[in-house]
Amino acid sequence: MPYTLPTVDDLQARFPVFATADEYVLSFLIDEAAGQIDDSWLEKDYARAIMYLAAHLYVTEQGAAATRPGTIQSESFGPISRTFAVDSSRSDESLRKTEYGRRYADLRKKNFPGVVVV
Repeated sequence: MPYTLPTVDDLQARFPVFATADEYVLSFLIDEAAGQIDDSWLEKDYARAIMYLAAHLYVTEQGAAATRPGTIQSESFGPISRTFAVDSSRSDESLRKTEYGRRYADLRKKNFPGVVVV
């Protein structure tokens, strides 16, 4: 079985909660997730990892619209102060915020376990 990029239909079949989601956005997120997962992964985990990461990205982006990177988080006028949002969508901490991210992190750990030196 060759490495096959999952489709929007695959994602929506696996996660019915995304049945009404914008298919263009889902397609874009599948492509974005695929950029982080290559054929060094186990073949059986490849498509699943892409779908979990794409689902995680969708949920975090939809839920964090007000805190996208570069947006102003807070602002003061005297003595002038601004705080900007930081992109942490790929961090391990961010992955723990959704079930999809946790499942992706588990697959990543399975495919790339820590190195042990004896």
